[in-house]
Amino acid sequence: MFTYATKKNRYGDEHIAVSSNGAEIATIKASSYYGNTEYIVSATTGGDDRGDYLGRASTIAGAKKKIRDWYSEHSAAVTTAAANSRAADLRRLPSFDNSGFYPTPSKLAGEMLSCVDWKNVFSILEPSAGKGDLADAVFAFARNYRNSRRISFNENNTYIDCIERDSDLAALLRGKGLHVVHDDFLTFRSFKQYDLCIMNPPFDSGDEHLLHALSLMERGGQIVCLLNAETIRNPYTNRRKVLVQKLREHNARIEFIENAFRHAQRPTDVEIALVYVSIPKKEIPSDILSSLRRAHEKSTSSSEQATGLASADWLQNMIDGYNFEAALGEKLINEFAALRPYMDPGKDYGEPLLSLKVGGRNTGNNATILNSYLFGLRAKYWGNLLRRPELTEKMTSAMQQDYDGKVDSLSEYDFSRYNIETVMREIAHQLSRGVEDSILDLFDTFSAKHSWYPECENNIHYYNGWATNKAHKVGMKVIIPANGCCADKWRNEKLDTYRVYSLISDLERAMNYLDRGETTFHTPIDHAVRIANMNDMNKADFTYFTCTFYKKGTCHIKFKPEASRIIDRLNIFAGQKKNWLPPTYGKKHYADMTAEEQAVIDDFQGADSYEKTIADPSMLITSGSALMALPGM
Repeated sequence: MFTYATKKNRYGDEHIAVSSNGAEIATIKASSYYGNTEYIVSATTGGDDRGDYLGRASTIAGAKKKIRDWYSEHSAAVTTAAANSRAADLRRLPSFDNSGFYPTPSKLAGEMLSCVDWKNVFSILEPSAGKGDLADAVFAFARNYRNSRRISFNENNTYIDCIERDSDLAALLRGKGLHVVHDDFLTFRSFKQYDLCIMNPPFDSGDEHLLHALSLMERGGQIVCLLNAETIRNPYTNRRKVLVQKLREHNARIEFIENAFRHAQRPTDVEIALVYVSIPKKEIPSDILSSLRRAHEKSTSSSEQATGLASADWLQNMIDGYNFEAALGEKLINEFAALRPYMDPGKDYGEPLLSLKVGGRNTGNNATILNSYLFGLRAKYWGNLLRRPELTEKMTSAMQQDYDGKVDSLSEYDFSRYNIETVMREIAHQLSRGVEDSILDLFDTFSAKHSWYPECENNIHYYNGWATNKAHKVGMKVIIPANGCCADKWRNEKLDTYRVYSLISDLERAMNYLDRGETTFHTPIDHAVRIANMNDMNKADFTYFTCTFYKKGTCHIKFKPEASRIIDRLNIFAGQKKNWLPPTYGKKHYADMTAEEQAVIDDFQGADSYEKTIADPSMLITSGSALMALPGM
């Protein structure tokens, strides 16, 4: 009554196929659960392609008994269903003499697949699928591990839909686990969008089939199609002329192949044309976006007519961008809320067919969703503002990290000019303090910070300070502890780019504050290190100084002559902040000072140099705010 055969599905999973009267009626599949093996029994004659669940058994014999019991109760229904089952006998395939059925040879199928750009292919349609030879070729291609990086779809998911008019061929396709979604391709319409249409239509109506495929794929995608070569070479009908014109418009690639079906299952010597068409994805128009743009352009036009000028203020442009995106989001959320009643899932409980999420959250009413969207939008714009080079180039790495962490708190505030200017004032104040700290830290680095190190004791140059004997200044040469040499013996380089960059970037940033824009050319740090390594040198030439690194862990810094003004500013600023210079420094001429004040000036720089400092206001930095010029302030 029954025959049993071990088979594999297209994923390589084994199962026992149970057949009766030449048609498969059930399957037995092994399943392991916590170390115990059970056998799942399913009928394959129902309407569900996955099969009707019949139960579980602990042994194969028990599974077979379940099938016998089920068959004895439903023998008439099973016999009827088997006639249209997805496992129809191959003997019932259509007669070659009276059909346009030409199964695709495997070699030709391989050539068709080689045309495809698989990068963004997720769903595939095979019209006039026949026995599914092209679908089989796609499955084999996807299972080949050498192609795993080329494909985007998950080979374990059903990603191919088939169309087939012949009922027996359609049953065979279902037996392979394929979805047969329609019978006549020429009447097929669907909202589903396919990324690839791969087809071997009947030779006598190939032009009509390819024209319909072009229409179906007009939203974008790829088509690979086999045609009788005469369809292209001899366009004597209006339909063929239209097809040739459309292929020309789409820049189709056409390859003519002789004897492609000579050794096929149904041989023929007809010359065929292999046609490949790639239709770009169309930009999806938005009525909401278009209406907002028109309103924005109208508003901008009116504003420009009133002022006579277009806004060149990048800050105002950012504010305008925020306002536009906020209005766009509000319009979209309100539109979705109006359409939501039509997205009912069709059951009492469950998610709607479509949902609108903001940052992974979709709970709450319309106002909650809008507020969540505005919070994320404000975070985007505050983050973009704080990453502007006008700000970041003035910040130390610590300050940048601090403000990156404040984006969430700033997101509670609207992105308006008032709030931006308030934040700018706060940043300017903090930058002022941060700049002062950076300059003083630079002074300490070049002087007392490493004085405990034997080679660094000469960094300190003492002078007679104001009411102190600890006053000192930085000279034109300093030595600091630093590991800048490359420790990797396998790398043929003297200097370690990462270590050197970490050291020099902080030193140069602080010196940039003191430079006040006087230096027009700045040597990139990585460029200087690369030049040194190319010349097999442990000495690198940077913007303000040259550095020589030694393996014992020291860096010898020699300031360039043009950097002497920066070192003078450094010493003056540190002397004033540490109260080592008289309170009247920079406010009185030397001749107007007391003898005690003059004594400090004499030891610090001398009367002539002091008078030159008074004559040049750029040498006097009263606070860090004098070095800051933030945008929008």
